[in-house]
Amino acid sequence: MFDFEEIKESRKVVALNFTIYKNNTNADKIVKPKSQQNAIEQYSDNQRLKLLINALPEEERTKSIEAYLAKCLKDYDARYLLHQIEYVAQQKPKSFFAYLKKAIEEDYAKAELVEEQERAEKERIERLVQQELEKLEAEKLSLIDMAVDREKDRIYEEYVSLLENNEKQELFNEYRAKTKELYQDVKEGSFLFEETMKRLITEYIISKNEIYQKRLEKIRKDAEEKAERAYQREKETLREKIENGYLRLPLTLY
Repeated sequence: MFDFEEIKESRKVVALNFTIYKNNTNADKIVKPKSQQNAIEQYSDNQRLKLLINALPEEERTKSIEAYLAKCLKDYDARYLLHQIEYVAQQKPKSFFAYLKKAIEEDYAKAELVEEQERAEKERIERLVQQELEKLEAEKLSLIDMAVDREKDRIYEEYVSLLENNEKQELFNEYRAKTKELYQDVKEGSFLFEETMKRLITEYIISKNEIYQKRLEKIRKDAEEKAERAYQREKETLREKIENGYLRLPLTLY
């Protein structure tokens, strides 16, 4: 299991705040999100001890083991102890306390290897999600731009259709000359030239008409809300795909 939150600059996702949770068949007895491990260094001694106690199977939460773990915290890193507790809980030994002592003394859980593997997995998923979110963000922005551009086309057509022929000709002549002046590398009469001239006219029309401005703003807002809903749906689909193992990074990115 995992969760992520996008960190954006302007409209672009530039980083991810990631939390990865361990899958555990004994989830009712062992509740150990990895985010707790990452936050351990910020905890007080009492908070660290409480975290370790909560990681124990409920029936093993005795005063004697609590005192033992409090003593261990003076000699061992809390994350190391957490790995050992998780490992022993998974083994389900007959004598939990005795087995835990040996595990802590001899590092049965291979804590360093586990942390290295977890870091590698976290980085792998972060890269994958970053790639997918960048694609989704680009698609979202494209949907918004398309909706706005369609409305601009409608505004242009409406405005031009209301002009008299001589007014149209005067407008086109003015902006044909302006387009030639501003875009000297664009060939007059080409498709690009005509579209550029149309864009300049549309920008002028909208800048001079408050009704058009409000209309376009409403279209943009509606498009943003619609695109955001689609983005969130796709993001949830992405979560499900990764959690179910349907998505993998190319080997060159590992």
